[in-house]
Amino acid sequence: MNLAELQRRVDRIVKLDLSPFHDAYRAQGGDDIDGFLAFLGTARAIDPALLKELHGMGDVETPSVRDLAYRGTMLAAWAETGLPEGPRGTVRASVGVATDAAGPVSDARFRSISRLGEGAMGAIDIARDVYLRRKVALKTVLPEMAGHPEILGRFLSEMQITAQLEHPNIVPVYALDVSAGGSLGYAMKLVQGRDLAAILEETQEKVEKGLPLGEDLALDRRLEYFIKVCDALEYAHSKGIVHRDLKPANIMIGRHNEVYLMDWGIARPIGAGGQALEAGFVLPEPDASSAKNLGRTRVGDAIGTPPYMSPEQAAGKNAELDGKSDQYSMGLILQECVTLRPAVDGATIEAVLVKAMLGKHDPVPIGDRPGALPREIDAIVRRATRLDPRDRYPSIRALADEVRRYLRGEAVEALPEGRLRRAGRWFGEHRMATLSLLLAVGLVGAGGTIGALVAGQARVATAHARELRVSHMAAEAAIQTQLVDRDLTRYEAALTEFVGAAQMLLSTLPTSDAAPYFEESFGARETAPPDFGPSPRYGRDVSVLAPVTSMAPDASRARAPIEPLLRSLALLGPAFRALLLGSSGADWRGLLPPAQRALIADVGVPALRASLGLREGVTLSFPGMAGRPPADPREAAYFKLAEGRAGVVWGTPTTVDGESILPASAALHDERGAFRGVALLEVSLSRLLARPAIAADRDEVQSRSLVGRDGKIMAEDNRGGGRVPLAPEVAEAIAAGQSGSLVAKVNGRPYRYTYHPLSSLDWYYVAAGEEERVEKSKEKLVTSDPRKASPAPAPAPSPRPVAASPLPVPTAASAASAASAAPLAEAELPPDAGLSPRRSGPLSRASTAPSGEPPAPPNPFDKWKVYERKKKP
Repeated sequence: MNLAELQRRVDRIVKLDLSPFHDAYRAQGGDDIDGFLAFLGTARAIDPALLKELHGMGDVETPSVRDLAYRGTMLAAWAETGLPEGPRGTVRASVGVATDAAGPVSDARFRSISRLGEGAMGAIDIARDVYLRRKVALKTVLPEMAGHPEILGRFLSEMQITAQLEHPNIVPVYALDVSAGGSLGYAMKLVQGRDLAAILEETQEKVEKGLPLGEDLALDRRLEYFIKVCDALEYAHSKGIVHRDLKPANIMIGRHNEVYLMDWGIARPIGAGGQALEAGFVLPEPDASSAKNLGRTRVGDAIGTPPYMSPEQAAGKNAELDGKSDQYSMGLILQECVTLRPAVDGATIEAVLVKAMLGKHDPVPIGDRPGALPREIDAIVRRATRLDPRDRYPSIRALADEVRRYLRGEAVEALPEGRLRRAGRWFGEHRMATLSLLLAVGLVGAGGTIGALVAGQARVATAHARELRVSHMAAEAAIQTQLVDRDLTRYEAALTEFVGAAQMLLSTLPTSDAAPYFEESFGARETAPPDFGPSPRYGRDVSVLAPVTSMAPDASRARAPIEPLLRSLALLGPAFRALLLGSSGADWRGLLPPAQRALIADVGVPALRASLGLREGVTLSFPGMAGRPPADPREAAYFKLAEGRAGVVWGTPTTVDGESILPASAALHDERGAFRGVALLEVSLSRLLARPAIAADRDEVQSRSLVGRDGKIMAEDNRGGGRVPLAPEVAEAIAAGQSGSLVAKVNGRPYRYTYHPLSSLDWYYVAAGEEERVEKSKEKLVTSDPRKASPAPAPAPSPRPVAASPLPVPTAASAASAASAAPLAEAELPPDAGLSPRRSGPLSRASTAPSGEPPAPPNPFDKWKVYERKKKP
């Protein structure tokens, strides 16, 4: 993206001439767009919300493995030894890889457990993330493909494209992996479920046997899966990427009806810019004409899976492919979702390719019986699979909207309406003309007929508006369920990283001159940590630099033997701070120390407190504060709950200071595997549930709550109209493990409920409102898609530092002067500038401590010191 393109994108949102700012940026030696965007933010020319939006507008990048962007990284070191034409030799120890006579040695992050399958270029294994202790899907280049530089370049492009397409219906990529043997791979989410091809096969078997399909295999559910894939493709097309390998086998359905579009291995940028990805890229296959291999991806002049190729794709016109090529493939998949049979079949690959190039697919019966296409779906498929791309729908979103209209019982654009239905729709849109016509016809005695028609049209309009609101309420609840699950997963990840840091410390016990802060240390500012000061969040003086240490009576009496342990534990302050900040979901590592303190102590994060209890009877609680009397952690409920169990364990909600708290705990072990204690994270349920919502301000939703399988309400957030009680019918559905929407009466009043299960906890997310409010809502809707019907949530307020904090608090004047000051060298950054000073530029500068004030404690837990261990000779 150049300056002209950036100016066009800014003009869509706000009128601002970027030229003088760009000249000032170039005068300082800048030369790239990302740096220029950072300069605009620092100069306050644009607000943070616009800055974030402009960064998100960037196109997908696919630099080669030898690009300068990778200089000095482990990937660049791999390129020196992994590619066939690259020089062989010893890789620098700074990247963590060494070679000797015995072969390469690497401290790999991912360890394969079991192979899932193989594709055209790579294999997929179930692997364990050594650092975060989770299972992932690890895709690596096949050994027989490692000698093809073009294939390696394609594989790298697949990683880059998939990682940059961040959408709820596109599988997320976690990390790049370069093994000790030089193989290249990447880790992504391990989706537990099955693909759409298996679902269609099971549905076909039940139809042939005359068995009931059930809700999970019904046509409406299959079409919902189809719409979610269309949403993912619309996002990819907006980023300039075409998938090219759409088929039911590449659509995964999770256990909780999550939909993921997989395998972006042959995706490419739209237009001639992606031609380099096909140069010299051919995979010869044995028995290529076998009918048994029709569903396998082909890579050659025509790239893709033959039964699902568009005519232009089958003809090898790769530079001409755009979103309408994917639309053609989705039209074929839509037909297969309804008829349960492939739309294009043949005895050989050549026969299928000829059909694909001619735009022909197998005829199917039209009607409502099983295996037939309804007239509306047939019209949609025909338009989406026209031979000329210009005759298809203008976008994949238009195709999805057609299917949505079919599901709502509305007329589809691809099928012309009859005269009577067209007349009724015209009367509803032109009321004045209808009234005039009514008067004219009434003069000749036909007023009664027209009056009935108008009344019927009004009833249809009312019913349509109600259906829109019901659909919107259900869709919004499903999205909110995913967001709550995402937050819970983030809390688990933050606690897991903290456990990794604590276990490393317990295993090595580094020498430290730092002294722990006990309860009595927080009695006066002279003995407390340097940042000890007021906190609106906690209603007392707190410190975010050091936790408060307490000891059980038996540990206090035998303190001398554990004195080295106590001093080593004093180094955990940065790890505690990272744990609480990691629960916020914000990009906090670039914040100044006063802003980090304000985020915890002033604004507040979802995590209320964190603790570390050891078997020696020592407890560390964070933030550090007075009023935490000594207690034996070994007798605590969280200690007994996590002991002997693997991973993060969620406990029973409790109430602390009038706030509903959900505890999460995880056991600690040393390097010998011996149990050492338990880490605890206390999460505020009220903050989890009251998070900014996509459609939280719509008036049909009165109550949002988290409900256990036993029907107990764990937390709730009530809005205008008062609290909605939980109906017994909803409690019964939750106990049975069901999800959906229903209307039930409580105390004679009808309420509408939508409820969906969480994957992180055995709870349900429930949204509810009076049925009358749903029908009479004043909010105007033209679509059931909540992303269109609702305004975007306002950005969260920036943390405002507490004035009384001992840490340096920037004023407006000092902030302005800091923005114009020369960048500080990395050695000049204060030790408390964050766990890892990853950013550069004005936004990440940190001021040094005021004169006479003790510096912040050192931070021993940077990325590599925590997780890398030296190899034994």
